[in-house]
Amino acid sequence: MYKYTGIDLSKETFDASITTDKGVIIKKFSHNEEGFVKLLKLLPTDVQVVMEASGPYYNRLAFFLYEHQVRVSVVNPLVIRRFCQMRLVRTKTDRKDAAMIREYSITERPALWQPDAPMISKLKQLNGALDLLEKQLTASKNQLEAFKQMPDADQTVVKWLEENLYQNRKLLHKLEQEMEQVARQHYE
Repeated sequence: MYKYTGIDLSKETFDASITTDKGVIIKKFSHNEEGFVKLLKLLPTDVQVVMEASGPYYNRLAFFLYEHQVRVSVVNPLVIRRFCQMRLVRTKTDRKDAAMIREYSITERPALWQPDAPMISKLKQLNGALDLLEKQLTASKNQLEAFKQMPDADQTVVKWLEENLYQNRKLLHKLEQEMEQVARQHYE
């Protein structure tokens, strides 16, 4: 059986609740290469590290651990939240969250994570950029309509918004083509 380590990540730091032969250690690390190396030195050899899929924050640490042959699991944050609710845990601190992720791991033994294949990662990134661009297009269209309704609309602003829409539509088309090309290349 593995010794589980729960990790609660944020942009600048992460807390780890580490099961060792001598008990549990809870420690805060910098969310950078230096912090990753310090964590790695504290981990027992028979460990499985579990963290939430918290936005973009888990990627660097998960990749680092995976590359160093550490068993890693990445869990949906909602699953951890429900686990805490079932145990009537209401206090939210990074230390407690790390401990609860470790407790979840012991109970549920989550599946191991591995990085996406490069083309899947590329498609996800292109899709994320596409989503953002579509939101920007909608906001720009709405803004342009609002300005056009004004009797004293500044034509410089209107022209700028129209140009912005035109350029973003071109970029949207390029992104869609790139996604299609990657998909065809790998999934004929």
